[in-house]
Amino acid sequence: FEVAGGSPARVSSFWTKYLAYAVAGPHEGNYRFTGNDADNFWRYSSYSDVMKNSNNLIAKADSNGNPRYSAIAKIMMAWNMSYITDAFGDAPFSQAFQGEQNVYKPEYESKEEIYKGIQTLLDEAIAEAGENSGITPGADDIIYQGDMGKWQRLARTLKARFYLRLSNAPGYNAAT
Repeated sequence: FEVAGGSPARVSSFWTKYLAYAVAGPHEGNYRFTGNDADNFWRYSSYSDVMKNSNNLIAKADSNGNPRYSAIAKIMMAWNMSYITDAFGDAPFSQAFQGEQNVYKPEYESKEEIYKGIQTLLDEAIAEAGENSGITPGADDIIYQGDMGKWQRLARTLKARFYLRLSNAPGYNAAT
């Protein structure tokens, strides 16, 4: 949730004048937004922190037979990737975390392709959240305390939201 409550939310709130700083100076509220500010959202809030940790948790959960942890990580990955593509458009997705496989310059994918991948992640997460094998998350799940039904509802809600993102794209509409 670092991304949801961090830079994107803060900057959009200042630029729409929903929030304001009480001090003068070089702040987003004065429209002084630098390349470094955008990089922080791209790099630290998403790819290097949230999504990298999610990717690592998915791999570890899959190797240890803990599908419910994988489900949580896939939901977080999908949600954070939506912030990236909504803010920047085309972005690395399917190759984004393959540096260990010598993919140091991942290909950028279109917003449409990213949302298709997000929907796949969420479908997998819904299925994995319903499995009864492995360790059940508990107090270590600071969002829903291991209530996998709530995680499934979140994933379904995100699926609906993300389908609407493509409702004006060629070949898509809200009914689709």
